Amino acid sequence: CHSGEMAQRPPRLFIAAEILSGTVRLDGYPFRTICVGQPSRSAAKGFFTDRADLNAVLDQVFSAVELLECQGWRVIGFEQNGAVAFLQRREHARDGAAVSAERG
Repeated sequence: CHSGEMAQRPPRLFIAAEILSGTVRLDGYPFRTICVGQPSRSAAKGFFTDRADLNAVLDQVFSAVELLECQGWRVIGFEQNGAVAFLQRREHARDGAAVSAERG
């Protein structure tokens, strides 16, 4: 029986700082593809007026990506001058558990 409501799905977009702080853990995450970014007006527009601002955003995003690569994810692309990264889980890294991304 279809009730017309779609079941709540886990997010696909994660904030780099939350990954680095451990607030978000992707162990057992049910999907293969995610997006990691940094919430800022400049990042959302895809341009930066201040080089220090860009470096801070890139440092957070790249650090989160490097941490996730150690956990079985691989980069498949970047957007918005590196402020957004797309990653896919390597097949052999998945343990088969189907749990949503846990926050904190």
